[in-house]
Amino acid sequence: GLDNKCSVYPLTFDKNENMAAKKKSVAMHTNYLSACSFTNSDMQILTASGDGTCALWDVESGQLLQSFHGHGADVLCLDLAPSETGNTFVSG
Repeated sequence: GLDNKCSVYPLTFDKNENMAAKKKSVAMHTNYLSACSFTNSDMQILTASGDGTCALWDVESGQLLQSFHGHGADVLCLDLAPSETGNTFVSG
């Protein structure tokens, strides 16, 4: 979002739980976050940003695993290739 973060929320929770406490911020870019997608597992997230980069993040630790550079301006979208390995993506 415009706060430069990707937030992950659980879909199942107790009604008495504080939803904000369950939120996990995973990605931190230097400009707005324009797109995000889980990889084939729920352990990694791929993000695109107005800082001109895409990045792969570990959901549990929030650590940056790999950064992808090459756009000369904002990256507005991304999509993963439908494969078992999930090792190819497109961004624009």
